[in-house]
Amino acid sequence: MKFYGSSSEEILWGRQVVKEALRARNAQKLYLEKKEAKGSYIKEVTELAQNKNIPINYLNPEEFKKLTGSETATGGVAVSVPLFKYWELDELLAHSRASQEPSLILILDHVEDPQNLGALLRTAEAAGAVGLVLPRDRAAGVTPTVRRVSAGAAEWLPVVQVTNLVRAMEIIQGSNFWIYGAEGVGETFYYKADWKRKVALVMGSEGKGISRLVREKCDVLLNIPMAGQISSLNVSVAAGILMYEHVRHKQG
Repeated sequence: MKFYGSSSEEILWGRQVVKEALRARNAQKLYLEKKEAKGSYIKEVTELAQNKNIPINYLNPEEFKKLTGSETATGGVAVSVPLFKYWELDELLAHSRASQEPSLILILDHVEDPQNLGALLRTAEAAGAVGLVLPRDRAAGVTPTVRRVSAGAAEWLPVVQVTNLVRAMEIIQGSNFWIYGAEGVGETFYYKADWKRKVALVMGSEGKGISRLVREKCDVLLNIPMAGQISSLNVSVAAGILMYEHVRHKQG
């Protein structure tokens, strides 16, 4: 999207993601649709922008629609942000070592749906994960759509993109992480696993699950018991169950 912007920035819209981009100091400009520029939320984001010296632009409906390119509800707010910046794996591991509690890293084995990636980012950040690792090829990356779906979590959670996922897992294991893989035929019920340790949780792709080479690198394969007729869960739902088991044990 180039209107009011450049090739070095992206436009995000939606009330939650705009607010988080401002809080995280990622926003470069705030855009408000004139007819929607009222109420307590607008006052809040306007004050956030002013306190951080972020320029505010008021647009008429036609200009705002052109800015966002969206036919759906935008909440009348948008921000320009820098292109998403991935972390390096060694940066993430150094970040995890600074934590005083058992760290959690989420690893995605070729998750391709941007909606799922956004939901996974949101849950991982809420669960206190220190970061997320995903492959560079044949997988969704952090696009403006993913940033919006994450409801602002992408502005806070470190994300690492790697060329070789198995090699990255070996490096993570070398930093004293246990690799837990989520598998329907896993030998360990998730609630019986030891979560009071540094855990890197691997979630597989939507259709194929965890690939063979990735599975072989896992220290433990976890199983979520299914009590109904459906035999599987959406990847973001399954990840939420497992990550919050880590939260439960971390909080005693």
